[in-house]
Amino acid sequence: NLQNVYYADRRFFDWLRARKPDQVVGYSVFVYDITEDRAAMLKLAESLYRLGLPEQGRCLRKKII
Repeated sequence: NLQNVYYADRRFFDWLRARKPDQVVGYSVFVYDITEDRAAMLKLAESLYRLGLPEQGRCLRKKII
């Protein structure tokens, strides 16, 4: 949720909000292709850790590094 209404940290997705979406579906679903953006992938891995998904965060970091 890009507006962060479900998270205590209202700045959780600020890193993503600063990006231009690759596509907007139905005026409300923003699609981002970050597969070739190492910095964005690391931010996503960090987000997974913060969401309590450390295994997924570790797996993603392994693919990046």
